[in-house]
Amino acid sequence: GQLSDLHVPTIARRRGVPTRFTVRIEPRGATATESGVPREFALGRPAPNPARGPVTFAVDVPTTADVRVIVYDALGREVLVLTDGERPAGRHAVRLDADRLAAGVYIVRMTSGGFVGMTRLTVVR
Repeated sequence: GQLSDLHVPTIARRRGVPTRFTVRIEPRGATATESGVPREFALGRPAPNPARGPVTFAVDVPTTADVRVIVYDALGREVLVLTDGERPAGRHAVRLDADRLAAGVYIVRMTSGGFVGMTRLTVVR
């Protein structure tokens, strides 16, 4: 889930006993600040993967920036541009209809400024 979906139970403490430390629980790989804005650029894994039908990728953008997300086939040929343009800071969902692609393995590449992130997508029939 997203960081905003995380439920952290409160821990009961005895009255009058000062708190010596704070326990903070975050999902593995959490990249968001408390305000929900990502700390760094990131391209999430496709869900579902392997895919048939709609697929979603999480794209984290820490500041307003130009973002490109492109799908390449196994030979490195550009197949589809999922997004190309300015995005505000935050976590964005980029969607792909895998029915538009032939069965096989694809590389999804995100670039923004100096950041480059890649993930693999397998399309099945």
